[in-house]
Amino acid sequence: RTIDVATLRERLSDIITSGQNQSLVAAFVPVAPTVVVNKTYSATQAGLQAYVSDQASTRNVRISVQQLGGNGWSAAARDTESTVSASTYKLFVALVLFDHMDKGEITWDTPILDTNTRGCFERMIVASTNACAEEWIRQFGRTGINNFIWSKGFSRGTDFNNPEANHTTAADLARYFRGMQEGWLMSGWARDYLLDALHRHHYTKGIPSGSAAGDVRNKVGFLWDYSNDSAVVYHPRGTYVIAVMTKGLSFYAIADITREIEALMYP
Repeated sequence: RTIDVATLRERLSDIITSGQNQSLVAAFVPVAPTVVVNKTYSATQAGLQAYVSDQASTRNVRISVQQLGGNGWSAAARDTESTVSASTYKLFVALVLFDHMDKGEITWDTPILDTNTRGCFERMIVASTNACAEEWIRQFGRTGINNFIWSKGFSRGTDFNNPEANHTTAADLARYFRGMQEGWLMSGWARDYLLDALHRHHYTKGIPSGSAAGDVRNKVGFLWDYSNDSAVVYHPRGTYVIAVMTKGLSFYAIADITREIEALMYP
């Protein structure tokens, strides 16, 4: 039951305007009971997919996760939606940079801004500041970056020409980390250098905090009310890639999602 607010408001108005002292009793009316749903999920691929789907349907979340060994489970929801990438776009800038370096057009000692390629790479990936990334975007051209990224099999959802901000998808971020881990997107010195840089930053409140793994190589992005995290996770029971893109949520929410996903994949 709850107070009959409409009747109470009317009686209060009458008493106040009458100017007389009167007693007032608040009447109660019946209401429907509150429904609380506590869902449980089985430690199966179906259970994993159900959890991911529920997260994406009840919150502004996009998720893509895939095991790279073991059972090979995967789950995704809203993962192909193009959304604000925030600093995760720097992964794609790094991929274009590596291509120019492979062609001999840029070296680690090539001057850029007030430093060189090596210094700018540290700022872009480890510190995640913007100046160097923006300068490389200017040099490579937004359309040129798009064409290169798309030629590597990434979707049109990853777009450096979006008028709002750089965009990508959870599916593309997960694909990036899978390609890096398996060596078909980049290999050799480039793969080793990027994995090392992704291990040395301090943005660990998302996927790394939610994972039981001691080794997580992740790249975050936060802009306006968007919080994104993507990673390759070296869990004791298997390696997997994951991308979680959110709007209106925090990195603590991403940590919780990661924790629940791991509990289903590795009970």
